Amino acid sequence: MIRRALQKIKFEYTSFVARDPARAPLYWPNIWWQQYKIWRHYRDEGASPGACFVSSDTEFVLDGFQGSANSFAAAAFQASQERQVAMAHHMHAPAQIIKAVRKGIPTLVTLREPVGTVLSVTSRWPYISVQQALRSYVGFYEKIGPYRRGYVLSTFEETTQHFGRVIQRVNDRFGTDFDVRDDALERMKAKHGPENPSATERHERQVLKTEKADELESLDCAELLRDARDVHRRMKASVK
Repeated sequence: MIRRALQKIKFEYTSFVARDPARAPLYWPNIWWQQYKIWRHYRDEGASPGACFVSSDTEFVLDGFQGSANSFAAAAFQASQERQVAMAHHMHAPAQIIKAVRKGIPTLVTLREPVGTVLSVTSRWPYISVQQALRSYVGFYEKIGPYRRGYVLSTFEETTQHFGRVIQRVNDRFGTDFDVRDDALERMKAKHGPENPSATERHERQVLKTEKADELESLDCAELLRDARDVHRRMKASVK
């Protein structure tokens, strides 16, 4: 019980400090931890030691709220490139997106509708409440909204079904020459292998999603859900 309470507090804290560049130093420990996990998982493939940091060496930034196909997009992009691209990803931090925009670094932001996003996040990390996830979702996209001209936005459907088109939009927007592959999904699976969670894991995740879906329908979440849907609508309307 105490551990779960501390995890909830940590999520609330990191969501808050990740939004503003002025609070960036407070978020660095979380980025270092993310970087360590990425390095540990992909070290045999030459994972960049700075994959979670936006720096002068960064060639491409890919980020978005948790549960919006960030992992899919990062893996698909890496599998599609013929060379190693210095990419910053899995930061889940508006402050890092803003930093990239200010530096003029090619940036792709993923976007998923709030219900699917929240169910994905809260079923993966059950200690996060639906209300917490909704508040963080709204805060994330509201913060980067004013910087919309500085990045390409990709919906969940585009990211997972037409990723080659998304990268072409990045190239068109920033004048880059990243490799565009229509078979990004197939290449990713060939390189990383398909995800095969056990039947028990799938069942447990589905049970949690059902519980969280019921919570989403509660009156306590009604206003937050309206706010999240409004933010999503406004962000999606800006996709070109």
